[in-house]
Amino acid sequence: MRHLIRRFWWVPVLSVLLAACGPFAGAPKCVARADDPGGYLLKICNYVVDNKLDISPGTPETLAIREIGKATYQGGEVIVIYLACCYMGDRAFIDPQSGAVVGYSLGAK
Repeated sequence: MRHLIRRFWWVPVLSVLLAACGPFAGAPKCVARADDPGGYLLKICNYVVDNKLDISPGTPETLAIREIGKATYQGGEVIVIYLACCYMGDRAFIDPQSGAVVGYSLGAK
């Protein structure tokens, strides 16, 4: 057993280094926020991160709601969230039945 510890001592060290400095160390952290009682911003943040959308100069965790409305998206009624961030006119589309984000539209730069 001791020879295994001596031989593979680097495995836990590498794990800690990857966790601290690896490719996901700087990944946005989507968390529930007090200013988002409907949970829309959390869902949108997760959608942006999961789909690797570039919304710079904004970041997924700093999204803000400008307005909430209703619209038709891909033939169905959705809740449209107009975002105050990123580009001019970014919008997220949420299915009112499931609460899932079904689309994201980048505005003009």
